[in-house]
Amino acid sequence: MTSDDLDLYLPKTHDSVFTNARRLLCGEALVNPVDPVRLLSARCGTEKESLMGKQRPKGTRTVQIDNSRLRVTLWSFVPDATTGFHHHQYDYCVVPVVTGRLLIEEGGTTSEAALTAGKAYYREAGVAHDVINGNPFDFAFVEIELKEPHPQV
Repeated sequence: MTSDDLDLYLPKTHDSVFTNARRLLCGEALVNPVDPVRLLSARCGTEKESLMGKQRPKGTRTVQIDNSRLRVTLWSFVPDATTGFHHHQYDYCVVPVVTGRLLIEEGGTTSEAALTAGKAYYREAGVAHDVINGNPFDFAFVEIELKEPHPQV
């Protein structure tokens, strides 16, 4: 793995945690060494931390349906809560339960998505991001993952 390969996953920054993560994954010497298990668990979303490094509470994930064709999950977030960095294995549709905004951390940048209650959107598999409640109030959406492949036309 090269440093260029990591640009999709770890932002270029002067933060020693990210610098060490880049060096560790590229087989280089660490700067101000840290515990690699803590380092990697933090970057994989197992700690209460987003990819951009800010401490955040975790959102609540409630799977409502999970069968061979689809998975339906209700995500609920207090203000500033996060899904944790994740990769979408399936095509999916999101239906907001509340009107508000979400912050999306993807590819080392943060963008804002304005969502309207009941107005769905769709994305194809392969998305890798963290989703954060950017509202001063609780937020929720329903995520519907389509496990079956695209039909051939």
